[in-house]
Amino acid sequence: MHDQPTLRGATRTSAPAEQYPPATRHANDGPPGNVIPLARQRPAESWQLLKQWADQRGWGSFRCAGAMILAATPEERKRLPAQHTLGGYWRRWLKGETIPDAHMSDPNVRGFYRPIIARMMGTTPENVWPTRNPAHKTGAVQGELKDRRDRTAGKLAGMRRKLDDLRHQVQLIGQLEESIGTLEAELRYLDAVLAVPVPGELSLPLHGRAAR
Repeated sequence: MHDQPTLRGATRTSAPAEQYPPATRHANDGPPGNVIPLARQRPAESWQLLKQWADQRGWGSFRCAGAMILAATPEERKRLPAQHTLGGYWRRWLKGETIPDAHMSDPNVRGFYRPIIARMMGTTPENVWPTRNPAHKTGAVQGELKDRRDRTAGKLAGMRRKLDDLRHQVQLIGQLEESIGTLEAELRYLDAVLAVPVPGELSLPLHGRAAR
């Protein structure tokens, strides 16, 4: 049996595999370490594997982005965004909000980021993002897309609520503009009336006042 791919410096122990949870056992029933868990019946979605791998190292999204840049070839590195931008991608990847290279609705696309991430993790893209047969529309097969669909529906509902609030505010703006226009017209009228001298209060010449 061929050894599973490991990162540099990875060590193996001979402890029984039964003491480890199924989600962290190796494909060859060895103990967990620096190798991506590869159970025969995959217990976790891809984002959970990414998060588990990062958590084992105590890495956050920014550190993962730096490691990914280091794992890229010089040509790949030219196409990668800056580390802080890539860290933003990793924040969403580790939360399962988005899937690397899952353009629109295709979860099987090989893409650009997946090979680099897999290389960084010491495994292959197929072990993290196994090919899925679109003919089998079961809940297990569509797990990631269903989660993504639910998150998208939630965001859409939130945006619709914000849009309704904005529409209500726009209606209020129209009402306020109408009220302001009415008050401005009344103010102009009052200013014009007050500018006309009242009969009997006209100022008399000085010589006229002295003749009284």
